[in-house]
Amino acid sequence: MLRLQERCEGFTGLEAAIVLIAFIVVASVFAFSVIGAGYFATQQTQSTAYTALQQTGSTLEILGYVHGIKRADDEIGAIQFNVGLAPGGKYIDFSKMVLTWTTRD
Repeated sequence: MLRLQERCEGFTGLEAAIVLIAFIVVASVFAFSVIGAGYFATQQTQSTAYTALQQTGSTLEILGYVHGIKRADDEIGAIQFNVGLAPGGKYIDFSKMVLTWTTRD
């Protein structure tokens, strides 16, 4: 005759399967949220890059030569050059354009 023990402290296969499934579900939810956050960050970066390109998409190029115009004291009094839009560029409002240059002085 078999006698059943009153205290069974073992970890049964069914309990192990339930714990394993719970860990898998928690890990998959965590992985989904991390991947979703990564896609969101990538989408925001792409949107920012495209917005920046739309705002600064027009570039100028120098057409021809750059001429220095001499003053009476043998210094350069003015610089003259022609510019045009680079191929594929949009229009540029020259009234809002700022020109910056540097010299060795």
